[in-house]
Amino acid sequence: MGQIASFAQAQAARVERNPVEIYLAGLSATGRRSMAQKLNVVGVILGYADARSVAWQKIRFDHVVAIRASLSDGGSAPATINATLAAVRGAAKAAWSLDLLSGEDYNRIAAVKVCAHQDFRAVGH
Repeated sequence: MGQIASFAQAQAARVERNPVEIYLAGLSATGRRSMAQKLNVVGVILGYADARSVAWQKIRFDHVVAIRASLSDGGSAPATINATLAAVRGAAKAAWSLDLLSGEDYNRIAAVKVCAHQDFRAVGH
């Protein structure tokens, strides 16, 4: 029983101060996998091994704009870029909730424009 309790405490400590863990914990299992993959791509773009290693308290508006540009330049679809930006906003909101990021910085990150979708289905029909 002691090992289970210490494992639970270790898990709680890991989640407690990591914005990515906090954000992902609030998602469904399938959403968690999908957004974790997107955030890991963001971590690599920012020069980290993965999303859990990112210093989320240092993320600013210009970093998120650079993430969007990198994904776009890499050929990612607008829907993928927008989902990735949503994941970044989620992690940033968790960082704000943990007092790791100011409200002003969070609002600037949240204000990064999404990519416009082009819907070719309705063109000329």
